[in-house]
Amino acid sequence: RTESRENEKNAALFSCIPEWFVKVPQGSDTLMYVRGTAVSDNLQLSIDNATNAALRELGKKLETRLNSKSKETVKQAGMGENMTSKTEFNRISSVVVKEVTVSGYEVHESKMVPLDNGNYRTFVMLKYPVTLAYKAYLDQIKTNSLLKGDLAKIKNTDAFKDLEKAVNEFSGS
Repeated sequence: RTESRENEKNAALFSCIPEWFVKVPQGSDTLMYVRGTAVSDNLQLSIDNATNAALRELGKKLETRLNSKSKETVKQAGMGENMTSKTEFNRISSVVVKEVTVSGYEVHESKMVPLDNGNYRTFVMLKYPVTLAYKAYLDQIKTNSLLKGDLAKIKNTDAFKDLEKAVNEFSGS
């Protein structure tokens, strides 16, 4: 009896999960989709917490992507042995992720579901133009005093040029 009630609960939960939440769009090098969900006895709090869960996911994905771009740039600029530069690139990635995950995203999909126990479950999918992070990242590199001596080498890498191209195409300049 308890098992069948548990199965009914699970079936009800799965039936309320939106298809878009299960199958997150692929995204691209310039566009990222992330999702989050949360339960609360307060509808607005469930929305806020689901959005925050998605933003944490966005932060992780952006950090991974920017760290990869950093490694590529450092390698191409021949700065692989320079620990100060490597550390500075990692610091820049972290700063950018903190800055950009609080703005620039758009709620792509959302669904609020009232639960039997009086709580609410919210599902959220955010859409984020990754080029906003790239732009902030490039700006930080260009104005960084510790990287100033290597800036010409950095700007001359394919990795840096690719990011600039993506940003320029996005902003239409």
